[in-house]
Amino acid sequence: MKKQWIAIFLCLSLLATGLLGLTGCAAKVQADDLMKGITPEKTSGRAADDAFKNGAADFAVRLFQTAQTAAYQQTQQQQSNQDTSSLQAGSEGNDATSTVKKTSAPNLTELLGCTQDDALAKVGRGAQVTVSNEVNEEGNPIKTEVRVALTDEPADTRTGTPTLYLGLDEDGAVVQAGYSAGTASLGYGTLSFSDAVKNESIIEKTLQEAGISVPAGTVSLPADKTEYSTYASDGTTLVKEYCPFSGDIDINGVSHTWSAVLSYDYSVANASGNLADTIRIIYVYINA
Repeated sequence: MKKQWIAIFLCLSLLATGLLGLTGCAAKVQADDLMKGITPEKTSGRAADDAFKNGAADFAVRLFQTAQTAAYQQTQQQQSNQDTSSLQAGSEGNDATSTVKKTSAPNLTELLGCTQDDALAKVGRGAQVTVSNEVNEEGNPIKTEVRVALTDEPADTRTGTPTLYLGLDEDGAVVQAGYSAGTASLGYGTLSFSDAVKNESIIEKTLQEAGISVPAGTVSLPADKTEYSTYASDGTTLVKEYCPFSGDIDINGVSHTWSAVLSYDYSVANASGNLADTIRIIYVYINA
């Protein structure tokens, strides 16, 4: 009997030791999984006021992206309704006349502080609101974004109708005004992206038309072309050239921030094999 009790005691001791061993292993595995490969996260170092300063410019870029998508879809629709061979046959003639200036940017600075209705009345040009969206972003003074088609201006077959953009604050006053149009409508024809910026000063000239006086040479492209170029998966087919610009300007003793975007989209041109089908659009903005 005594031997049986000893055996039972030894069995229980071994069982308890095994359980403790399993518990200790599980705890160790859990600790390894939690800590392995973890390094302290580094802060970006970007100041909060810098983010606020660039908020309106970022908003302008988002407006650009929305408008660009609409322009691209419109161009595709127009393309599908035309005979490809006829389009290619007539493209050379279209290019020859595309340098004729058909319109100019409206004075955007005089729209700042206006109500939406007053701004539309000042611009004229058959202004019709096509989009009005609420904006709910912390720190962004713009509470409503409005896109306006200028229906009296000549529409470009590839880029559509020139467009006015208004950003309204909580009181309904314009705190950002923008304008976009095909570069051909503004008289710049089929210039290469770099020529348009470097040699023709397309950004500075369009800003000046919009009442934002900046001297030639104010903007420049990055030295590395890949910073503003997008290529297809083959690594050689150019799909898009896109570059944003921005700066500060004093208007009547008040500091303002301006921004601009030049975009060349080669998607349709790559599909048709005709470089004349490139969608070339410029956007300019002024912030209160």
